[in-house]
Amino acid sequence: MEYKEEIFVSQEELFSVVKELLREGQRARFTVSGNSMWPWLIHQRDNVVLESADRSKLKIGDIILFQTELGNYVLHRIIGKRPGGFITAGDGNLHKDGFVPREKVVARVSLIYRKNLIIPCGSWRWKIISWIWMVLFPVRRYLQKGIFWIKKADKKKEISRKS
Repeated sequence: MEYKEEIFVSQEELFSVVKELLREGQRARFTVSGNSMWPWLIHQRDNVVLESADRSKLKIGDIILFQTELGNYVLHRIIGKRPGGFITAGDGNLHKDGFVPREKVVARVSLIYRKNLIIPCGSWRWKIISWIWMVLFPVRRYLQKGIFWIKKADKKKEISRKS
């Protein structure tokens, strides 16, 4: 398979195109980068589809794209609602982001593409998994360590099978 040269696109360039697509009533899809949503969204593997969302109808558990006060774009889950905005956190983070004003929300994730799977974020399975993960926020550190060690052991088994 022949690959074309990789082109680096800055956050500002990417999300200006995303915002334009959303203004036109279209959806936008991009590959996730970063580990703040691990284990549910994996860096450089998973794709998300963004769509415009009525900010007043966003719910706890929704994954949103928002712009921080510093101008960065972040894809995190709503874990709480406050007058005028939301409290968010990355699924892989051990801390909350703090308050996100409603007007800083750019879009909501509606679908996740993972390998050969398409995961609708509105499905009951996804909602249950999301809810359980949010409830487990206080013990997330220990769960993440367990997941890490299980994956490490699986990789060792795979290597020894190939040897």
